[in-house]
Amino acid sequence: MGGRSGQSTGGGGGGSASAAGGYQNAVIQTEFPNETGLSNQTFLKLAGIPDDFNGVANIRYDSSERVLVSINDNGINMTRRINIKDKIIDNDLFVIKKDSKYKGQGAKIFGNQVEAARKAGYEKIRTQAAGNLKDRTYNGYYTWARLGYMQRNDYNNQLAVRNIKNQTGVDYGNFQTMMRTTSGIKAWKEHGSAFAGIFDLKKGSESIKTLNNYLKNKKQN
Repeated sequence: MGGRSGQSTGGGGGGSASAAGGYQNAVIQTEFPNETGLSNQTFLKLAGIPDDFNGVANIRYDSSERVLVSINDNGINMTRRINIKDKIIDNDLFVIKKDSKYKGQGAKIFGNQVEAARKAGYEKIRTQAAGNLKDRTYNGYYTWARLGYMQRNDYNNQLAVRNIKNQTGVDYGNFQTMMRTTSGIKAWKEHGSAFAGIFDLKKGSESIKTLNNYLKNKKQN
């Protein structure tokens, strides 16, 4: 597929209307030819890169169907694999450093990614939600569950809820129900663990409801 790489600054690049606006101060570095028919900025939006990001964004066009987007600048480290054919995005890494201007905006950034992915017809976002209460490095197991990620398969769902029942004596039935209750959220924070998560982008899904409820409550507070 060739080995060209390139660099563009600002909002150029053509592509779909959804790429308009934002990224005027971003430096976009690309690897391999873009054969997708979509602009660099479109993939930054699908990756959830903030519109006002003014650092270096890397886009690797693995094929006309698979694109890798990553940033490690402005105190934010993100990696996303975008599968255009299957309409799936894998959020492999998302870390906001303490001194970043984006500190405290993780939910908003993810919400913008969800909105962009839904408008573009994507079906799901996947992640590995890392950590536990004793792990000071990652808190994804708790944060991503609060924002609408569900256990990726029913068996792990059952194991997670069974573990919470063993720890607290409360049977929440399933992961989704547990994360809709104050006591369930507290129990998961204290006793939960890493899980393979999936965010369902379909309109009216449990994932969308959970995320919207979280963002609404955060805005009110």
